[in-house]
Amino acid sequence: MTQRAVRGGSWLNYLVHSKCAFRNTFDPGERHMAVGLRCVSRPLPVVTEPYEEEDF
Repeated sequence: MTQRAVRGGSWLNYLVHSKCAFRNTFDPGERHMAVGLRCVSRPLPVVTEPYEEEDF
């Protein structure tokens, strides 16, 4: 059986396992709710002054 290493945890894990340094192994043919891509977004900055051509 082939195992793959995964890093980090999810909302299903204990806090100590949710750090990126935590490693675990899973069979790549199986699905787990605790494994996957987690996306975050940041708010866009508020521009208060118009930009000039030289700024870019």
